[in-house]
Amino acid sequence: MKGRGHCHVVCEGCGCKGGPGYRGPDGRCVGYRDLIRVCGEAPHAGCERECAPVVPACALKALGRVWLKALAASERLSVTFQPADTPKRPAVAAPASTR
Repeated sequence: MKGRGHCHVVCEGCGCKGGPGYRGPDGRCVGYRDLIRVCGEAPHAGCERECAPVVPACALKALGRVWLKALAASERLSVTFQPADTPKRPAVAAPASTR
């Protein structure tokens, strides 16, 4: 396979376990719940972004959700994930209007 071995992805620090990937001013990882309060509105300039692939061009080769969050952040988008075991609710028809 051409280029095999050139996309070694390493994740160390905040974000490797599924968090947003930001380290706050106090040196601790910031969770999704506190991201805006601690780091400010996007692009979260009040915190340090962590957990980027060693070779940025290899971001799409990374396993897990980290690469998707990094890619979305680079395009100024946000990504949320729904747990796989959460059943979707069936669509409810709107009541017919009475005239």
